[in-house]
Order: sequence, then C-alpha cells, then structure tokens
Amino acid sequence: MSMIRRIPMDGVMNFRDLGGFACPGGVTRWNRIYRSAALADASPEDVERLRRRNIRLVLDLRYPHEVQARPDAAIPGVQNLNFPLLGDFPMDKLPINGEVKSTRSLYRMYRLMLRHGGEAILGAFRALLACDGAVLFHCAAGKDRTGVFTMLLLALAGVEWADILADYTVSELYLEGLTTDISGSNVHNMRMLRAFLEKEYGSAEEYLLGLGASKEELDAFRSLFVCPEGDNEQGGW
Repeated sequence: MSMIRRIPMDGVMNFRDLGGFACPGGVTRWNRIYRSAALADASPEDVERLRRRNIRLVLDLRYPHEVQARPDAAIPGVQNLNFPLLGDFPMDKLPINGEVKSTRSLYRMYRLMLRHGGEAILGAFRALLACDGAVLFHCAAGKDRTGVFTMLLLALAGVEWADILADYTVSELYLEGLTTDISGSNVHNMRMLRAFLEKEYGSAEEYLLGLGASKEELDAFRSLFVCPEGDNEQGGW
C-alpha cells in the first residue's frame, strides 16, 4: 500500500490519507483513516480503489436528508453509518456567508458542530475505534464537517496545530473548479475554532471526555493511530 497524501479519484473529490503527520510517539499511521467528499459520484474504478485500501467502514457526516438525496456508491464489504455532525440544527439557519469566496464566516458553523454535534462526534469516534479495518469519513465537499472531525482526531493524536491548519486549508485548492461551493477553507476559520475549543473545553481530549469518552478509549485511539516513525503497517487496525 502506498504512502500518498492525496489520492486522485475519478468522481470523489478531496480524498486524502491522514497518515504521516508527526506527533508524540512518532507519526500518524498511513492507510488507516481517510477523509473525502461524498461518494455519490464514485466511478466503478473509484469503488475498486477504495476496496483495495481495506476500507471497512464509511462514516457519513451529512444530514440524513443529504444522504437520502445523494447516497454513497456501494462498496462491497463496507458498512456505512450516518453521524450528522450538525445534529438537528436547521441547514437554512446556518450563520455563514457562503456567497463570499474563501469566506471567513465558516467558523460560526464549526462552533455549532461542537455544540450540537456532540452525540454524532462521539458516535463516529467510537465506531472508528471499533473498526478492524481502515475507515473513511466524509461530508458533502469534504472540508467543513470533515475538517472539524479531522481537527479533533489530529489534535487528539498530538499533531501540531501548524499541520492541522495546513491540512484544513488545502481543501480549498483541491476543490477549486470542481464544485459550486466557493466558501473555501480560509485558515482564519480553523484558527477561530481552535480558540473557541480551547476557551470553552480546554482541548480536543477534554472535549471528547466531556462527551462521555473514557480515558482508555482516547489512549486506545492514540495507540492504534500513532506508530514509531518508519513503522507504518499496512491494512486495517
């Protein structure tokens, strides 16, 4: 299995491996956790690429009505679970200015995810932890809900904030010209979310503990997702 950050696909935008980030204890494992946009337009070749990566679980972070309107392409042997990261907060009430290119207003929606999406965040985290293969999570474009969940996972692993911010920001480049969504991924939004997270909860670890995760679960996640540099195993957990 290759160690490639962004994996080109035919119909799946913004598909990336979360491996290779430096953190305490080594690096995050390659071929374990992937992020992307929705899989509705995945080609047969994309489905085969996903199957070859030993993905056993897809976590869909969209609203249920989004899932129903644009369901993911079926991947043999893969379980799909829906964990709407915005909870039941009405989509038409989201406090963002999505008509502005690379808007700096997205952080207001991201704060809502932490406030209203706790049950989904904890559920997705536990499902990921229980999976015996690789895991892919996504939303619609793979940058907002996916970006917030990615931030929590990388922060929990101890990845430096400079790398977390860079990983968030690059979505705008990978999506350019491929979607009608021009809201982008301005680094200001994740910086503001970090400030909110640390002021209201203390850290990603304290946030998850507050949701009901145990210290043992958080330690288990780190032991599974982090390995010594040069010791990246292939396949699932």
